[in-house]
Amino acid sequence: MEQIVKVCVIIAIVVIVAAILCYLANKAYFKFLRHDKPTSYFKDLKWRNTDSILIGQGKVFKYLYPKKFQQKVYMCMTYKRSLDMDYAALKTYFSHVKPNGTVKIFADYGDYKKNLKLRTPADYEIIHPHIFMAIKERKPKRKTKYPIVFYAAYTWGYLFMRAFKMAGIYKKTEVKPSRVPYNKEDINAMGATLREMAAFVLERELHPVILLMDNKDKTINQELAELARAAGDVEIKVIYNNNDFKTACLN
Repeated sequence: MEQIVKVCVIIAIVVIVAAILCYLANKAYFKFLRHDKPTSYFKDLKWRNTDSILIGQGKVFKYLYPKKFQQKVYMCMTYKRSLDMDYAALKTYFSHVKPNGTVKIFADYGDYKKNLKLRTPADYEIIHPHIFMAIKERKPKRKTKYPIVFYAAYTWGYLFMRAFKMAGIYKKTEVKPSRVPYNKEDINAMGATLREMAAFVLERELHPVILLMDNKDKTINQELAELARAAGDVEIKVIYNNNDFKTACLN
């Protein structure tokens, strides 16, 4: 009997500690998200009419270390997001850019397929709700209130990456090219979305710049660039190293 009591006490302590840890992690997630997500123009009018906007996810969030709005670039990058949600972010925030300004879109073929159907709690906080209504999706309020439980892999991954970034760890490592193998169907699908995004930008008399992450197979970016340029006057840049993130994204 005494042994059973000890086991129950240990289990209770583990459960309590885990609950406290999850509670603190959940609070940390929202604290970091408030810092990282784009500033609402309803709350801060000075960030209207910026020179450019940067939209992207993954490596651009990981390796770029800007001070928020230190440069005249409106930041709309995040830890993980599908390319479709990048497009939704573009539709949400393009109006921050001044007439004839620049829209920079970071795209990584290495992340395209694995994030294809991804929906994150950050998407529902960053993207305009009318876009979700248009695609017949609703914000799962209970799940997005407790992302540490319902989006555990995403949320813990974000927290660890954010902690490593604050510690400056990624400044000491060099970004590597994507190694996902060539797939014609994926390239055509990704290229079609980039073309639509570029066309959306051009229709609003803005200048689209597509920043493609380097690939081991060079033909991938060549074909993506060709598909994107079908929209019109589209500038293409390839990101090869950490310094390219600074020069291409912040200038």
